[in-house]
Amino acid sequence: MEQEDLLAFSEAQQYAVVGHALQDYKNWEILNNFGINDKWVGGALSELWKILDKFKEVYKRNPQTTEEAAGFIKDEQIQGAIKRGITRCSEERINHPWDVLEKKLAQWAKSRLIFITGQAISSAWQEGKHADAEKLWHEASAKLQKIDLARGIEIDGFRSAADRVVEESAYRIKDAEKTIEYALSFAQDATLGMLPTDVTLIGATSGAGKTELAKIQAAFTAEQGKNVHVFALEAEQYEMERRIKFGLLSRWFRDDKKAINVPIPKGMITYKNWRHNRLEKEFSQYEERVNEEFRKKYSTLHTFYRKANDFTVEDFDNKVLQFKGYSNLIVLDHIHFFDFETDNENREMKILIKKIKKLADTLEIPVLTIAHINKQNRNLGLVPNKEDFMGSSDLFKVVTQCLLLAPARNVVITDTRGKGKPTLVRHGKSRIDGSIIWDVGLCFYDTYTGSYTPHYSVGRLEKGDRKWVSLKTDLPYWVDPKKNIIDISDIE
Repeated sequence: MEQEDLLAFSEAQQYAVVGHALQDYKNWEILNNFGINDKWVGGALSELWKILDKFKEVYKRNPQTTEEAAGFIKDEQIQGAIKRGITRCSEERINHPWDVLEKKLAQWAKSRLIFITGQAISSAWQEGKHADAEKLWHEASAKLQKIDLARGIEIDGFRSAADRVVEESAYRIKDAEKTIEYALSFAQDATLGMLPTDVTLIGATSGAGKTELAKIQAAFTAEQGKNVHVFALEAEQYEMERRIKFGLLSRWFRDDKKAINVPIPKGMITYKNWRHNRLEKEFSQYEERVNEEFRKKYSTLHTFYRKANDFTVEDFDNKVLQFKGYSNLIVLDHIHFFDFETDNENREMKILIKKIKKLADTLEIPVLTIAHINKQNRNLGLVPNKEDFMGSSDLFKVVTQCLLLAPARNVVITDTRGKGKPTLVRHGKSRIDGSIIWDVGLCFYDTYTGSYTPHYSVGRLEKGDRKWVSLKTDLPYWVDPKKNIIDISDIE
């Protein structure tokens, strides 16, 4: 009995299945989990499937256009066949909804599993290998549940811990390989980075640099050759690129002047001056150099700026679902710039943050998102806390990590490493290590390079969070003594 005979699919339905997989990358994952491959389809569609599989192997994603898929093959005749095939996939997708096909595919996958396993069990039993037959039965039961899990269905929400623990090591190793390093060394040392299913929330008082930190993180991750996708919903066009570019230009300018011992007037080299095009004379010599630097370091940084008046949760969902197997980090700047369908912003925010967490879990891509601090009802401490976020309390409940920032004033530092704009950084939440929420770092932002230095000081908040005291001894286990600064005053 052939696998295809277990459940009959028409040619039109087969094309529709591929069409839905092209539309949504997660559907490819479902097909893979069902054991469906190019042998399941026939004729020209089988060849198209092989080409799409090869494309995904090379680029770790679906082709975004018909032309991109066709351009992957050099043979012009095959290019035409690919275009025709993809066009039909799109047409049949409309005629055959995914929810109906998915249910039928799951039935096929279960039927195939039962048929193959039944033969194996029967053979083992007849040969007197009763223990092997029983083992095959239990393995098949677990695989049947996994087929439903691939569709997001858990039977009664429960699986045996004995089954789950077998899978645990492989997933933990895979997650460790995909962990994203924080650009802020204080956060990296304390947390060891962002796991693939992490959602990190950044909040800050006005002017403390929450958007700047998001930019720093996006650039830092891209510099490591990883794909980063930034939803710059608040920013003006080119702002992300401009801020990275300014950091490069100002650093090179400062280094060149320092090399010949020429002082730079205070307040001259600022992003504001450059944005108003008042530093053309100073920076023009670096234009080609900066373009080359972007080609080398930031080709994997992808930015999206909202042009239309509306950007909805559905818009975000449709774009992000294309990133499975391709993106390494999603940056959302920021969560309060979505357009909601109703006037109940708290309820809509609750839905949105849960959607973001589900996407991170399903796609295995960490999300770093920014949120406003409620200025009117904010606590009087030096650094905001979890109650200060604007909107639904579910923002804080759903995320796995949280960083809160505030400018630090009247700081006295004798250590020469403590250069830059001092900023207090608090871990508002860490799901895997709650102990770090008590440690508040003092980090240093270099206004020339537009990045944080690797040095920091670790302290604790006292007097109702209105005083920060540097820890001189008994430092947390994760603090790097080479980066830590202790010659520093308290802050009130």
